[in-house]
Amino acid sequence: MAISKTNKKVFRRILGTFLTMVLLPFAAMFSILAHICLGVAWLFSAVWDFVADFWRMMTDPGYYRIGWIDGMYRARIMGKASQAWSMGDKQEAIAYWRSAARLYDNLAMFHLAQCYENGDGVEKDLSKAYECYNLAEMYHNEQAEADCQRLEQFAMNHNDRARFWNTIWRG
Repeated sequence: MAISKTNKKVFRRILGTFLTMVLLPFAAMFSILAHICLGVAWLFSAVWDFVADFWRMMTDPGYYRIGWIDGMYRARIMGKASQAWSMGDKQEAIAYWRSAARLYDNLAMFHLAQCYENGDGVEKDLSKAYECYNLAEMYHNEQAEADCQRLEQFAMNHNDRARFWNTIWRG
């Protein structure tokens, strides 16, 4: 049985009408739904990053995003410490570094450790230097790790390891 040209035209029109009237709205709805899902996923990922950063900020005081106000305050303290040190006032610089170290500034902890190790402005105390290096390392100061290891090696080489660890743990 052969299909006539008019039947083919009618069939094409019916098929075209079906596609345009029935399937096209479903495709459009699917496209809109897909875009909504992508938007929600993007929003969730942005919110998730914010929540993760906030959680890190609240639980890890050494995290570099403690807050812009706290960061500005610590920067001001560190600036005053640097100015005092360059003018030769070691006691004032150490006082500023101590207050910045209380705010979990790892660079201040590192400078205090160097002062304790070299006896600059304070009495030379290797156990306190080790404690400060250890804290600075814990709060993500890369230089402090090598200095911790160097002080441990120094204590081991001088058969002083037991006294060294006792002074650290006694406080």
